[in-house]
Amino acid sequence: MKNFMKIALLSSCLAGAVAHAAPPGSAAGTSSYKDASLTVGGTKDFSDQFALVLDQNINPIQSTAGFSGTFTNALTGTSSWNRAAIVDHGSLVDKLLGDGLTFSFSKTNDYSGTWSITNTNASKNLTVDLVLSLHAGNGVGSFLFDNQVVKAGSTLQGNWAVNWINNANNPASIAKFSNMGIYTGASSFTSPVPEPATYGMMLGGLALLGYAARRRKA
Repeated sequence: MKNFMKIALLSSCLAGAVAHAAPPGSAAGTSSYKDASLTVGGTKDFSDQFALVLDQNINPIQSTAGFSGTFTNALTGTSSWNRAAIVDHGSLVDKLLGDGLTFSFSKTNDYSGTWSITNTNASKNLTVDLVLSLHAGNGVGSFLFDNQVVKAGSTLQGNWAVNWINNANNPASIAKFSNMGIYTGASSFTSPVPEPATYGMMLGGLALLGYAARRRKA
């Protein structure tokens, strides 16, 4: 009888442990800054910081509440965020026409996909603070790309993924993507710095012009 009671007690404890293995609020460890990236110069550049807010009924296509308290002015130099684009159930809408930026978005499945940012200015490099804020299940995960450089006329492509627990439905499941807000912060355009090879070509050209001028005088 004693052995039976011990087994029953042990079973009860194990069941309790399983039931509480992923309580609401503990899902932060299932996602990280590596769940979103951009490819820069052939190298995958992960986001600089990740913020997760659960069970707050935040809609990232309307509000910055999912990340504004984490991605502070002291960190990014940005005190306000502009809603550059929204993705509502897979359809992207540009909200800042004429800002020199265009975005693309695609879903590989309900949990991951690709995105890109294009600098449409053909003569100026762009440095910009950028946030992807995704809604999935009953949570919002946001990814910060601080001081992201997009060269003149170039496109950076990357990936995004949802890896937080969907506490709203099933504590053991990953949430499905619903919508996304793409926000820009401080930005500046600068003239590209010529590459060393370009300097060499310029100097070579000047030397040829000088040589030609001397021949004409002679």
